[in-house]
Amino acid sequence: MDALLQIIVPNVTQIEGLRRRDTYELDGILYPIEPRILQWQDICLVFDQKTLYLEKLLPEGYISENWDWLYVSDESLSKYSDWVNDEIIENAESSLEILLRKLVENTDKWVVIYLLHYDQIDWIHKGDFNKCIASLRNTLHRDKKNEGFLVYK
Repeated sequence: MDALLQIIVPNVTQIEGLRRRDTYELDGILYPIEPRILQWQDICLVFDQKTLYLEKLLPEGYISENWDWLYVSDESLSKYSDWVNDEIIENAESSLEILLRKLVENTDKWVVIYLLHYDQIDWIHKGDFNKCIASLRNTLHRDKKNEGFLVYK
């Protein structure tokens, strides 16, 4: 898939079942794993580098230094795209949508970015999380126009 789904939150909250994979042990010694990974059910999120040009698309000072920048792994995003393009039940949520909702539900501010071709943003919207999910479903659906977007609250 030629796209990147990023989630930027003030900090990753404790979510039941969310496991951090940032070290491994060999002969009793802990070694760091890069990139650091969060695993929840079948979803893999990867800690990402701060993308400076994206901050310019938001109100000044919107994101502070200590926010976590994450992206959805290619495999997880492809599985979600497949789920969207199957005949999904109207009110059903995928495991990715549930995890994203859990990441943003207790924060006053968050950012979700779908970068088409890793650099294309067609529109920016300040709004609620449901608008974000609807936009993501639309852009990934094979019968709809594929657009990059940034949604923030």
